[in-house]
Amino acid sequence: MNEPRALYITNLGLLDNLARTQILPYLRGLSKNGIEINILSFEKKHNLKNKISLEQLCRELEDLNIKWDRLPYHSRWGNIRDLFAGAIKTWEIVRKRGVFIIHARASIPILMAFPVAKLLKRRLIYDRRGTMAGDFVDDVNIKNLFSVRFFSIILEVIDRFLIKHSDATIVLSKRSREILGSTLRASGNRVAIESIPCCTDMAKFKSDKARERLKIDLNGRFVMCYLGSLGTCYLLKEMIVFFKALKRKRKNAIFLIISHSDRGYIKGVLKTERLRPLTDYAIIELCPEEVPGYLARCNISIMFIKPVECKVGCSPTKVGESLAAGCPVVINKGIGDMDDILRNENVGVIVEGFDGFHYNKAIDELEGLLKDAEIFKRCRKAAGKHFSIADGIDKYTAVYKNLTSSV
Repeated sequence: MNEPRALYITNLGLLDNLARTQILPYLRGLSKNGIEINILSFEKKHNLKNKISLEQLCRELEDLNIKWDRLPYHSRWGNIRDLFAGAIKTWEIVRKRGVFIIHARASIPILMAFPVAKLLKRRLIYDRRGTMAGDFVDDVNIKNLFSVRFFSIILEVIDRFLIKHSDATIVLSKRSREILGSTLRASGNRVAIESIPCCTDMAKFKSDKARERLKIDLNGRFVMCYLGSLGTCYLLKEMIVFFKALKRKRKNAIFLIISHSDRGYIKGVLKTERLRPLTDYAIIELCPEEVPGYLARCNISIMFIKPVECKVGCSPTKVGESLAAGCPVVINKGIGDMDDILRNENVGVIVEGFDGFHYNKAIDELEGLLKDAEIFKRCRKAAGKHFSIADGIDKYTAVYKNLTSSV
């Protein structure tokens, strides 16, 4: 079986911005490497209303000979409906198209894929984006059934069971791979585990391509940027307090927030912290193609993430993108492999605690870092070394080929 036929299942819609940088590039690469790709995704209704984007994506996938099936996405408890609908659709696709490998991205898809893979004796890849307890508890700001410790333990047991009975497991950090590997070996289980971080297409961040006309005037400002969603595991208030400490030393500083999250929520927190629009901050929504131009104008990129146990397996997409744009990173400790990468490559600052002492200490370190004339080049080099999309595609391809050759 020389050319694997695979089904990739994701409950993150292909029409979501994140999918355009963290799903589609890998699947394009796998398709070009001789793997026959089928996709099952769950699309949000408002995205499906954008007929132009939908038609463009359909044409692109058709040109790559990738078959795309989609079901409507339902949030929160609607995920249960998605779970059953997805399992039925997975069974149908696998049987009718002769799929040999089922690749499940994250918690909901693996629950759909597992019974089908075992009943039909197909190879199963668990593409673990964090932990199951993290997905249902730590990254959710509402209290629910799973918030009770008893149910969190059940989720952890289910997660380990799925890892042990998958043919390959993908994690986002080397630290997560080491922890999982040692735990499984101690219990007598040997599972193929590969670490593939959230990667970045370096070509899109070339300085000559990235510097374009912006929608807002950032000239003469020291720009601290946050890129991505807010309201879940990302700590907006703590980032604002850090910015206020920074602004006491950099009077011309502005906090640029690039996000599609609820603007009312973001402005509410900013107002509580007494920040003024345009003078202190700006909020803007961008499509992925516009992001490089803005990051290229930023001086630093910040991301404070809820310090919970599951974040040892985290790989924030925004780290690779910021470094690819030549922008140093400020992040709190304990997030995936970031401590080691930023320190070893000298391309960022690790904040040890969410208080004034640690913020000022980090700002002093940052000032020293920014004086280095080589910082831009060093950031770009680190991004290519640790977050190259080409390397990510090669690793995924190797996983597929290994599963095929083991038949």
